Amino acid sequence: MTHDSPEKTVSFEESSYRNRAVPPELGARFARAFDLSDRPETLGEWVEQFRRRARTATDWPPAVEDLCLTDDSRHEATVDGETRYFHCDLDALLVPFLTDGTVRIRSETPVDAETVVAEVGRESMTFAPSDAVLSLGAGDAATDGFDPEVAYGQICTYVNAFASMAEYERWAETVPEAETMAIPFAGGLGMAGEMVRAGERSA
Repeated sequence: MTHDSPEKTVSFEESSYRNRAVPPELGARFARAFDLSDRPETLGEWVEQFRRRARTATDWPPAVEDLCLTDDSRHEATVDGETRYFHCDLDALLVPFLTDGTVRIRSETPVDAETVVAEVGRESMTFAPSDAVLSLGAGDAATDGFDPEVAYGQICTYVNAFASMAEYERWAETVPEAETMAIPFAGGLGMAGEMVRAGERSA
């Protein structure tokens, strides 16, 4: 991997995110967007509820071709020399868990136009810069039951990679309509994997 900033390699076992607290208002918005009976208090609870809801309402887990693909964007994933572009950074992070082999993810940050890159293998991930974080968030559109398109629209807009927590904090000030939080980038990749399949890579 080539990058001007230091790299970091961690195993999936080290990429813990599950016990991170979800701010109460963000948890309430997650619950409204996905028509959940309980507000998730931790990211682990959120992922479990998300997975159950997605499986009842959609064909989940999806194939890579079912993700929000586009012709060009700030978010991309490369598998076996083929690069695909995604509207949402979260979709790019899902790709390693929906396919075999090593996946290279590249995302341009929304404030400073820095580049966050990751190579995700079967047991570990290497990413740079080492201080990169991933934002999670939700808007506040009212929903009548669970509509996947509305729900994902409320969430995906606010999922972005950042080169540092300081960059995330500057971005958060520009989206006052949303409730957001940030977690280490490795935790974000681990979370994406469990959204698709609890604790396992796709075979």
